[in-house]
Amino acid sequence: MESQAQKRSRFLVPALVAGIIIFGASNSLFAKYQDNLCVENCNDADPTQRHHFEQPFWQALQMCVAELLCFIPIAVDYLWKKRENSTGAIRLPTSDDDDSLNADDKTTPSRIPLRGWKIFIMWIPAFFDLTGTVLMLLGLMYTPVSLYQMTRGALVASVGVFSVVFLKRKLWLYQTLSLVTVMIGIFLVGLSGALRVDFPHAEGGSLLSVHKVTAMGTESLDEVTIIIGVMLTLTAQLFSAAQFISEEKIMMVYSLNALEVVAWEGVFETLTLVLVLPFIVTHKSASPFFDLASGWQQLTSSPAMIWSAVGLIISVSFFNSSGLAVTKETSAMVRSTADICRTIATWFVSLMLGWEYLVWPWTLMQVTGFALVVYGTLVFNGIISPPSAFRPSPASSDDVEGVSS
Repeated sequence: MESQAQKRSRFLVPALVAGIIIFGASNSLFAKYQDNLCVENCNDADPTQRHHFEQPFWQALQMCVAELLCFIPIAVDYLWKKRENSTGAIRLPTSDDDDSLNADDKTTPSRIPLRGWKIFIMWIPAFFDLTGTVLMLLGLMYTPVSLYQMTRGALVASVGVFSVVFLKRKLWLYQTLSLVTVMIGIFLVGLSGALRVDFPHAEGGSLLSVHKVTAMGTESLDEVTIIIGVMLTLTAQLFSAAQFISEEKIMMVYSLNALEVVAWEGVFETLTLVLVLPFIVTHKSASPFFDLASGWQQLTSSPAMIWSAVGLIISVSFFNSSGLAVTKETSAMVRSTADICRTIATWFVSLMLGWEYLVWPWTLMQVTGFALVVYGTLVFNGIISPPSAFRPSPASSDDVEGVSS
């Protein structure tokens, strides 16, 4: 007969996986919606005078606020436990106690609590996270949202390589080949975006040549722009991989709840943004990205922009919570599979919104590249068995862990 915890898990896990797909897709879609939203001179007859929202600083700050919201469940859990302790009630432990918020925060002899000044070590992964986030936001400005999401599949390759270099892990031959497969897929995805930009669709325009009007004038998403966007997104995956590796190195030594990790990273990322404010303000004439006053006015003067910011913050917050809970309830492999589904969901919604079009043969190339990314990721994480010639022996394969993308 199923225990209460098993019954709860049977219904909870599908809901959490759905949360990863829905909120994960919403993250990219909300951010891209902000990039496409006209915020100044929208009714001007001259398209060059219309300005779209291009403020990576304010978008990154929205991500930080979402991470800071993780302190809310931490505080609620702390107050609840304090209230229980103050009543002095004595009870026997139950099987559900292991599912509490801080179940993974129990100190073991091999790990020590991360308290006091030691908490500043979380600034290291926070720096990598913030840098990767800014680069991805810039990449999203210059690429279609589906191309951006698919390019993020390179994260599994970056984490795999960094695991070997910094964590001294061993990769089997099939895992190495799966990483090569992922990179070939990423190459095809990026190449399809660069090649199809000049391909006319039925309405006489280009597949991805939606004119993006910026403070510098009118520019279309040409092949050079898309390649720059893809390169920015790929570079961001290196910083994201460094974030994951540094987090794992820290968690090997110190004991800290997963929600606390996200929340403290939000604190240090916010502090980092505050520290770079003088540089940004003194160089605001160099780029519209640095004009924070104008960006704040754009962010607060449009109801659509305000609601998209609220939606982005809530979406990122729920995505972080869902992802951590799925990893806790099941495994990182389930989360990586859900991440693949959210990429498909992002592409589907962008097609439905008319942000992209299906055009032969470039869409086929993009689908083929994405299929290789999916296959390589699933093989690397052990969800799909590799060809028999590359399979390790069952006894030795348990020593290698998969990597979530």
